[in-house]
Amino acid sequence: MAHIAGILRKQILPDPRDLGAEYSAVNSHWLSRMDKDWLGWKVRQEVARRLSAASKI
Repeated sequence: MAHIAGILRKQILPDPRDLGAEYSAVNSHWLSRMDKDWLGWKVRQEVARRLSAASKI
């Protein structure tokens, strides 16, 4: 969850191809499958905040 929150906190999201290239899984990273409604800055900040809080439990 910390990895996901760390990526979502970035103002400019990394290229999913770069994230999946390590595993030879171009366009298979979870970020490339993410719905467009979740990609907005405010939404991502809220999701990252909740993931961080959940990982501390």
